Amino acid sequence: MRFWFTADMHFNHERSILLCKRPFRDYKHMNEELIKRFNERVKPEDLTFHIGDFMFCRSGQPKFRELRDRLNGTLICLEGNHDYKSRNGMKTVIQNMVIRQEDKHIFLTHDPANYSNRYEYNLVGHVHGLWKQLTLTGQYFPIKLINVGVDVRNYYPVCWDDIKKEIT
Repeated sequence: MRFWFTADMHFNHERSILLCKRPFRDYKHMNEELIKRFNERVKPEDLTFHIGDFMFCRSGQPKFRELRDRLNGTLICLEGNHDYKSRNGMKTVIQNMVIRQEDKHIFLTHDPANYSNRYEYNLVGHVHGLWKQLTLTGQYFPIKLINVGVDVRNYYPVCWDDIKKEIT
């Protein structure tokens, strides 16, 4: 089993194509390409943390379960600023969390403004294509903010091994 990370898929969100300059014709094309790329990497036995802004939903568009059921593996969703419970049916109660990979504790939160200075590694989304990684000066160690959003990952999820290569 591998752990994967992603954020800001914005399934169904037509405006994200314009705002983020995504290379898709419409939200249906975007949805299909995001699902395809996700499933190319994530295997059925894998676990993926989606760090906010999974989808946007209007009448007639696919709902959360319909999209989730097409994605390989197990999905844990953190809440993003576009994940309106009443609209998309996601119903996550997770705003942030800490996980451990190897000997590292990693803080996951959607908005980089909510990073934790208690952890050297913070995986975030929200900023789309603005940056892939930032290093902040912490009291005891540098704090790395790593953007796992699809807009800086060629619309693919990223695994911890690939993140480690970027930060070392």
